[in-house]
Amino acid sequence: FLDYAMEIPSAKPGAQPHQDRLYPMLHLISHVGLRRGEACGLHWEETDLAGSSIMVSHQITQVGWKAVHSRPKTSRSEGVVRLDKDTAAVIAAWRKTQLAERVSWGPAWENNGLVFTREDGTYYHPAYVTNRFERLAFAAGLPPIRLHDLRHGAATLALAAGADITAVSA
Repeated sequence: FLDYAMEIPSAKPGAQPHQDRLYPMLHLISHVGLRRGEACGLHWEETDLAGSSIMVSHQITQVGWKAVHSRPKTSRSEGVVRLDKDTAAVIAAWRKTQLAERVSWGPAWENNGLVFTREDGTYYHPAYVTNRFERLAFAAGLPPIRLHDLRHGAATLALAAGADITAVSA
């Protein structure tokens, strides 16, 4: 359902739809079960595409309206998370897009080391990610679903595939 929800119709009649800019982040959340803040705070230095894994050790959360950079919600949230082949490929393709944007923006690009950024390298405010997801889901005609429900969906699918419940809960 995520691939369908992420396709945005083009403004030109007959043109092909394109994937939303947040697709790589939402793909990661829905396949791995990261929290919104953990995805927003993921750093490239903790992303091993060759080894198909990421290290969760940062998050960007919302306190009031202010975005706060901190450690993950719980100590159990910190650690290495394995990526499936498709998710690693999505993140690798995103890396190429981000590098091209970095070159295009030149010295104005904000080099904060984050995996998921706006075109100018600035971080995503967690509320923006939630609002964008809700609009995409609505536009796709999906029943009401919260961004956090992707985390629960990933856990349910992992358990159905035979994953250990202790590993999934961590």
